[in-house]
Amino acid sequence: MQRNTFTISLLSLIFTLIFSAQSLYAQLEVIGGQTPEQMIENFLGVGVEVDNVVINCPEVAYGTFNGVNSNIGIDNGILLTTGSIDNAVGPNNVSGAQTSNGAPGDLDLGAIVNQITFDACILEFDFVPASNTLTFTYVFGSEEYLEWVEADFNDVFAFFITGPNPSGSLYDNRNIALLPGTDTPVSIDNVNDDLNSEFYVNNGTGDFPIDPTTTVQYDGFTLPLMVEIELVPCETYHLKLAIADSGDEVWDSGVFLEAGSFNTDIVTVTASTSAGTDTTVEGCLDGTFTFTSNFEITEDLVIDFTVSGTAESGSDYVAIPTSITIPAGQTSASIDITTIDDAILEGIENITIDFDLGTGCAGTLQTATLFLSDPSIVGTVSVTSDRICGGGAIEATENGLVLAEGDVFTFIVHNSPTGDVTMGGFTIYAISADGFFENDGGIPQNIPVYISTTIGNNDGSGTGTPDFTDFCLEVSPPAEVVFLTPITFMIDEFCEDATGDYYVSFQLQGGFPEFSNSSSYTLSGDYAGTYGFGQNAIMVIYPAGGGDNVYDFSVVDAIGCTATVVSDVFECAKNPIELLGFDGEVLTTGNLLQWTTASETDNDYFELFRSTDGKTYEPIAVVNSQGNSQNLQSYQFLDRTAPNGLTYYQLTQYDFNGLSTTFPTVALQRGETTHLQIVQVSPVPAKDFVTLSFSAANNKPLQISLYNVAGQVVFSQTLETTSMGIQTLTLDMQSLASGMYLLQIGNDLEWVSQKLVRE
Repeated sequence: MQRNTFTISLLSLIFTLIFSAQSLYAQLEVIGGQTPEQMIENFLGVGVEVDNVVINCPEVAYGTFNGVNSNIGIDNGILLTTGSIDNAVGPNNVSGAQTSNGAPGDLDLGAIVNQITFDACILEFDFVPASNTLTFTYVFGSEEYLEWVEADFNDVFAFFITGPNPSGSLYDNRNIALLPGTDTPVSIDNVNDDLNSEFYVNNGTGDFPIDPTTTVQYDGFTLPLMVEIELVPCETYHLKLAIADSGDEVWDSGVFLEAGSFNTDIVTVTASTSAGTDTTVEGCLDGTFTFTSNFEITEDLVIDFTVSGTAESGSDYVAIPTSITIPAGQTSASIDITTIDDAILEGIENITIDFDLGTGCAGTLQTATLFLSDPSIVGTVSVTSDRICGGGAIEATENGLVLAEGDVFTFIVHNSPTGDVTMGGFTIYAISADGFFENDGGIPQNIPVYISTTIGNNDGSGTGTPDFTDFCLEVSPPAEVVFLTPITFMIDEFCEDATGDYYVSFQLQGGFPEFSNSSSYTLSGDYAGTYGFGQNAIMVIYPAGGGDNVYDFSVVDAIGCTATVVSDVFECAKNPIELLGFDGEVLTTGNLLQWTTASETDNDYFELFRSTDGKTYEPIAVVNSQGNSQNLQSYQFLDRTAPNGLTYYQLTQYDFNGLSTTFPTVALQRGETTHLQIVQVSPVPAKDFVTLSFSAANNKPLQISLYNVAGQVVFSQTLETTSMGIQTLTLDMQSLASGMYLLQIGNDLEWVSQKLVRE
């Protein structure tokens, strides 16, 4: 009876279109266009020599496959089909995927099923086994599951072997695709849901409902099965792997053969290191020879071998025995090669282990070679300087370096005093191929760091940098260096308008004195002297009427680090009046402002300004002056609209030529104060004594403290306040050095602060 082919129904077509786009799921992958040599190379394992490879198969029907992301049970291998390898790829969304190639069948396969066969795909070759047991693994799958079980249409496959039978007879085209431990051929009728189901995988029918996660198109397939057959070592055999359509040319089947599974039961030997290579390094990286059986060892197996090579036992490596035992129940055993650094540059040497399988076949000699490389010699490092100024550079050089083949070296800046890269927190700050490092702030400053030469395998980045995870990384004893911070000036400047003197206060930081506080800076230029790190200095740069209104300093420290500062143009002129005092008084009718001058020169007028926040001032009065006078002159103004609270007043004097001078602020508290505030500190700059005016918001005790630039308390006093409002306090500054200070006053409710400069 001829099986009917039919047009896929509309419903089946819809589901085919839907699930052919299921790229979200991993699938079986196939690759066609393989040569016969590529096919057999994929299939071939160890202990077998293959010759005369022939493939008789339509090109679309064979190729290689990747089953890692499928449920076929084999990761990789070769695939022979009765139609197209593409039809093997899931999901299983068609009940009868098929390709008819119009190719002939095979008489040997036809004899098995007593049917005419079509579209045969045959891979055959000669081989010589090195041992007495041949094994390989396969899976058979078909679209004819389950519809055509026990029917007249069963696609057929077989593995036919021809050659000597160890029993004395002959394998004459014997089919070895059998169920394990039986003489039953593997076929659709013999392996299915009902018969020998323990070897069967039901993959669906391809009809509704369709599982889009299926990875293989075939409706069913076997579990991975193993062929195992006894052979006569060193004899020539012929193997024919064949599959074909039977009874008609429709509905595809395929046989998957596992990559590298075509083996005989032999022991192989390999050479390796923990670095994943076959090259050791004397005194650093050791190696291993591993003997591996591809069959189960049922009793202890002793292997005798020979050792040869250019490396010398006892001087290049620790002597090893010439036999090894693979214990029963295990499949491998190893011999470790411990290398010895003999301090002799010998180039690449080798150790070779070989043994014969004992069958007498050509090509049964098993051999492996381990290579020994000389270690690199890292030498020592010298530097042009151990202290590097800010913005400067250092150059390191290596001494006595010997570079082994394949190694590269570079310079590193790091934090290990001993060069131990395994220490906790080991950090590399900079890498340089030529040993040149700049002090640009990228390397920690003002602390000791260390420069070493490192040697190791190339990290593969293309930069010539060693692999810092290399087992044999060498790091030279380090040279200690310090990258110093740049020398900087911290400058404060002000004009003493009462005298016309221009003051500059400065503090030097950075350079060698910051690292070594016992060292000092030498200042030259408009002001000369020797100063320590953090020391304050204040000077009159230009007395009244002198100088060109620009100053510049140069500084050098004990190791030659330098810095220069040049000012912008400044102006400082003496006031045209000699002001004896400016103060005020709170009256019931307003705030009374009073000031007195001892002399006046070209004085045009005075103007009073008022502020309630000490920041924004508005004019409230213009008071005419005497113009020119050498006698005592007194002035006053009553601010009748003064608001309640703290009010600030400024007095500004104007010359006939339009220039003006503003004098220190006067603050008056009208009513109760609500906040603690520093009202005035005078004189500015501070001299031996300073008068502090402040407004107290409550009568709680106040703590008054004075700090130097290092944050140290140089003066502290607790003041018991008995009333609120503006109060005054005189501070004794006679024992304090010239420089900048921070004044703080407050209690547990609030704090205020102000900077002042001691002359």
